[in-house]
Parts: sequence; C-alpha cells; structure tokens
Amino acid sequence: MISVSEPLSEDKISLLMEALLEAMDEYYSINLSEEVIRGMKEKASRGGVMGSLPYGYYSEHGEIKIDPETAQTVQGIFADFVSGIPARQIAENLNLSGIRTRYGNLWDTRAIEYILRNIAYIGKSHWTPGGVHGGYAEKLAENTIIAHASHEAIITENLFAQAQKRIAEIQSRHIPKSHPHHGSSFLLKGLCRCSNCGATLVRAGTKGMQCHQYTTGKCHVSHFIVSEKINSLVCGKL
Repeated sequence: MISVSEPLSEDKISLLMEALLEAMDEYYSINLSEEVIRGMKEKASRGGVMGSLPYGYYSEHGEIKIDPETAQTVQGIFADFVSGIPARQIAENLNLSGIRTRYGNLWDTRAIEYILRNIAYIGKSHWTPGGVHGGYAEKLAENTIIAHASHEAIITENLFAQAQKRIAEIQSRHIPKSHPHHGSSFLLKGLCRCSNCGATLVRAGTKGMQCHQYTTGKCHVSHFIVSEKINSLVCGKL
C-alpha cells in the first residue's frame, strides 16, 4: 500500500510508523462505528423513525405528518384484511382502482403484508442494533428497541392486533401443506406464459400452475391449470 499523504520508505523506522498509523486508523474506524450506533440507539429510544418513512406519512420541516389520502388507503387495507379479504385480492383491488405504491408501482401481496405488519401505523418505532431493518412485527428481536414515536398513529392498536392474529391463523393453516421443492414434472417449466400479462406460470399448490403476477395481485386474470392436464396436452402434441 502506498500512501500519498503519509510517505514511508523501506527502513525499519518506517515499518514501525506504518504499523502505528494502521493501528490508529483502525481505532478511529471502530470508535466512529460505536459512536454512530450509540447515536442511533439514542434516536430509537426517543421514538425517531429509523430509515425511510412508511407509506401514509410525509416529512415537512423535519416533522413527520400523516398524508390524508395515502393514510386512508392504509386504513382500508387493514379494514379489508380483518374483514376476511385476502392480501392478493386487496392488491388487485388497489391496482384496478388506479392506486399505486409510494414509488408508483403496482401493489402485490408482499407490499400489502409489509403494511399489515408495520408497527409504525400504531404510532411506534423500532430499531434492532446490528439486525435487518424492516417493518415486520414478527421480525422484532429480543434486543429490538421499541418506543412511542413522535408521529401519530393511522390505525388503532386493536385493529393492528386483529390483523396480526389473522396473519398467524393463515400461516398456521398453510404450514401442514408446505412441501420441499424438488424436481418439477411440469414439462413447460419457465416457458408457459400468461396470455394477459406475459408472466411465467409457476407452481400453485401441489397439483397445478398459476400466473405468478396473479398470485401476487398484479394480474387480474387467473390462468390456473392442472399440471397433469398440460403435460398430457404437450405429450399428445409431440
């Protein structure tokens, strides 16, 4: 390594100086990291928002405020889900209504689930030191710092709890049906496309294939087909 600001030669004194300079630089880097983490912990304990603002909020002069239009969408998502409407159907309804995400994209089940699990909507903030930063309530660790945030809540804690309960119930029903992914008998794997949106047909359950975009709520036309049926059609054609 050659340093322009710290020119050293090959003599024994330069070797000693290089080791000292490297140790000092490493100490500075570690100390800076500790100071940054300490500052983030302090901000989190005071209810500061860590990361980007959730959908439904905006910042004005450093103050986090509720956006009435998008907040109404958030409230509708929670209300629909608790009433029994699947996340995929909620995403499809939003897309058909012309409502888009913060970045102007189509809604899918992942975006709906992220909102349903984000504790920011009940007026709280969280941060996990050294962890993966996300809004999922189920990913909160033991060392996660949870505090009452400075922003107002969009939904009630009771509604949020109902949504978490339904998510847990849905997951418990699907666990017994899960199966390891091994070789697929679908002859057109990766080649069969949805005639509506052009997305690839993927495995849906254990017996058939479905449009990938339909499963996430971005496509409103179902293309489910039993694998055995399309296998027979392909073999017959051959």
